[in-house]
Amino acid sequence: RAMLNRAKTIKQLATQVRDEQLISTTSSLVGYVEAVGANGNMDVQVIKIHLDAVMSLVHLQDNDDAQRNAIVQHVQNLVQKKFGENL
Repeated sequence: RAMLNRAKTIKQLATQVRDEQLISTTSSLVGYVEAVGANGNMDVQVIKIHLDAVMSLVHLQDNDDAQRNAIVQHVQNLVQKKFGENL
């Protein structure tokens, strides 16, 4: 529950600063935690990937859209792969 609350707080901050890539990444984190967190089977690596991506996005220049979009795509691909493994 604490992880979900933290993820939602980060998403709210991303929304306030209107950072689309950050919103996408934090939305993915919230979605992941909501989807698998209820049963307590969160994969620490998936959480770490999201948080690393958030940190990278925060440190990249706003005008470096190609790099920022690549980070978002990487996170989305890894999450999709992880969900595919668990089906």
